[in-house]
Amino acid sequence: MKVIYVFDIDGTLIDVDEVRQGNVNNVIYVLEKHKGKELAETVTKWMYEERHNISQIIEKLKQDLSEEVIQELRDCNDTAWFRYMNNAKIYEGFHELIEKIKERGHNIGILTIGNPIIQEDKLNFLREQIPLTNSIDKEDIMFAVPHGCFTRERNFKCFSTKEEALLEFSKRYDVVNYIGDKPSDVYSVMNANSKTEKFIQAIRIRQGRYGKMELPPEYNLIKQYEHLKHFLNDFESEMI
Repeated sequence: MKVIYVFDIDGTLIDVDEVRQGNVNNVIYVLEKHKGKELAETVTKWMYEERHNISQIIEKLKQDLSEEVIQELRDCNDTAWFRYMNNAKIYEGFHELIEKIKERGHNIGILTIGNPIIQEDKLNFLREQIPLTNSIDKEDIMFAVPHGCFTRERNFKCFSTKEEALLEFSKRYDVVNYIGDKPSDVYSVMNANSKTEKFIQAIRIRQGRYGKMELPPEYNLIKQYEHLKHFLNDFESEMI
């Protein structure tokens, strides 16, 4: 039986809470200064609840912003990426976990959402920090790009939704385990399961900002862990 453990990146493997908060603070400061508190509060909601990045915010508001404000927001974007690459930390337990997965003869994959240019940089950051991730098959690295960032040839497969990517994994494997931190990761698995006879399991790591969000009661059978290292403990005891 072919089994794969597919990981989200931000909030699951990499701790980005401090970095993300700094990004939001910078954007809010610029918008409050130039456009007022009401718009700043709206954009805060976009960044937290709808996961808009700075480039998407500029695109959404460009008709209402001066070139000066747009440039300040672009500067925020550059600062945000510099801060990410210098302050992001890999969660404790990941290195040991992927060693255990490979010892059992299972595969490892990556499925993350966002601009694929940035996601590739994050993947490279993982590879530098955890050399074992260099052994992940290229076919098992997929990106969900809901905002259509298909402006150039990509190095990895891109899909419109995580659900579509999970269905692609289910064509390659008998059992797919998707490990993420957000409720939306769980919903993507459930939607994909309704469209395949293969088994896709959702495993939620409740660390970071999105880990604090609760799932509806009907999802109470989903495996949830407070931290990646707790998932590692169960895996080592062969409960997974």
